[in-house]
Amino acid sequence: MNLYTAIMIIIFSLIVLLMFFYNMLYQGKTAYKYGNDERWKRVEEKANAVMINFFYVITVVCGLVILCSIFWKELNLDISLRSALTVIIFIIVIGNFCRTCAMKYFDKNM
Repeated sequence: MNLYTAIMIIIFSLIVLLMFFYNMLYQGKTAYKYGNDERWKRVEEKANAVMINFFYVITVVCGLVILCSIFWKELNLDISLRSALTVIIFIIVIGNFCRTCAMKYFDKNM
């Protein structure tokens, strides 16, 4: 791994870490602010649906990549376990960030 790759991984990791803490702060603050309000429950339900759709799209994309690697033998996908786990964690955090953005959107528009 060269220096450029290491710097990019560190920068992307810091961005993902900031997104994670922003998610925690925003969701904690708004859950305390609204409590168990019926409107807030609908906002959370819609935001959860957005997050689930995000994970559906990621699943379909992964399936297409696997199918492409099966049919095209020239496409060699060798990935280490550490890299795979890092990508999975990034995808989960980005999915939660999508949920937070959807919560903010539905909170303003409902």
